[in-house]
Amino acid sequence: MEEKKCELCGKAFTSNKKVAKYCSRLCADEAYNKKRKEERKKKREEQGKIKCAREGCENYFFPKNSRHRYCSILCSKIAYNERRRVGNCEFLEHIEKEIEEKKTQREIRNHGLLEYIIDKIKESVSAIEPPKVKFISPKKEGRDEEEACLLISDCQIGEEVLGEEISDLGEYNFEIFKKRMESIVQSVLDITEIHRRAFPVNVLNIAFLGDIVNGELIFEGQYLYNHMNLLDQVFEGAYFVAKTIASLAPYYERLELIGVPGNHGRIGKKGQTKYFVNFDLFFYRVLELILRDCENVVCDFPKSFFAVKEIKGHNFFFLHGDNIKMYLRTPFYGLENSARDYFALLGRKSLFIDYLVVAHFHRSGNFQLPFGEVIVNGSFVGPNIHSIQHLKTGVSPTQLFFGVNEKHGITWRYNLNLEEKCFQS
Repeated sequence: MEEKKCELCGKAFTSNKKVAKYCSRLCADEAYNKKRKEERKKKREEQGKIKCAREGCENYFFPKNSRHRYCSILCSKIAYNERRRVGNCEFLEHIEKEIEEKKTQREIRNHGLLEYIIDKIKESVSAIEPPKVKFISPKKEGRDEEEACLLISDCQIGEEVLGEEISDLGEYNFEIFKKRMESIVQSVLDITEIHRRAFPVNVLNIAFLGDIVNGELIFEGQYLYNHMNLLDQVFEGAYFVAKTIASLAPYYERLELIGVPGNHGRIGKKGQTKYFVNFDLFFYRVLELILRDCENVVCDFPKSFFAVKEIKGHNFFFLHGDNIKMYLRTPFYGLENSARDYFALLGRKSLFIDYLVVAHFHRSGNFQLPFGEVIVNGSFVGPNIHSIQHLKTGVSPTQLFFGVNEKHGITWRYNLNLEEKCFQS
């Protein structure tokens, strides 16, 4: 065996063949490719630039191989069609379209895509004949009647919130409650008058959703947060609310009152007494007695913890909501699960619910579900020690006022802000 030196990498190797020049197949292939590349380069240099083979084209170019005869793909296509002599007119149209597309691309680059699209839309739309508009006078007779509905909840009559205890984030007592109630009356009358210009609004529904009184028995030391004892909360509060409702009665053909108990009026801890042993229900009974001579006021205060009422053909499920759990201080998932369960439960009795209306969470809101809508009413109190310390929130006091149409359900709604600065004149 003869020892040799690789002509490419210089590495020493041994081989039985006398003609062997490279140490491995890899070096042999690389040397071959390098040789071929040099030969092609030398041939191009010797040949130089060639003229495009298409008739009429004056371009010169370096050919990449022996079959390279045209300077571009476009020239190659033209020459091919000329040789075959087929579809010359169609081919020219195709070439013109390609040239036009290139011009379009240049325009887009120069002027921007958005401006180009707008120009093209203007060109297209200008050729469309505009529709003829004929004015139709508004319908004045035969309009559908609507009913208004006012939600009242979480008044917590008797609670006292001192501004100095919560860094002046809010303040609340019985006098502030009365002012906020008076502002609601004025807002309800003003809004009703506005909507009566479009639809007759002759019935006002008032739904009390619980926690009307603050109570003093649901946790130890609750009385420390009150400035009224429990009996005064019931009797003085009911007397003032009755006067407020009586002031609304002349403006409507009928007022329909309905109410459910909350957790603040509970006697003792949860489960110690029946649900209807509740000072909210005592409040409703006193209210009903005071309003006994108001002929157009109808009261319906059931013993159950929920109530179902039909308003213009739509079923409303009223519930305080203290039995609905919160997750991460958010009641959304609990409300959705509860709505699904209640809707299914009553659906078995062919009583299909359109709206689940709750309170308790001291913040207002609403969201749609496939089987209805969930509405959450706000509170009268606003920020207090409980909401700030336990819920880490203190939203403005609000109450909801809305209208119900037989065909369309709730057609308008107002979240009445009860802060003093919102209704001071």
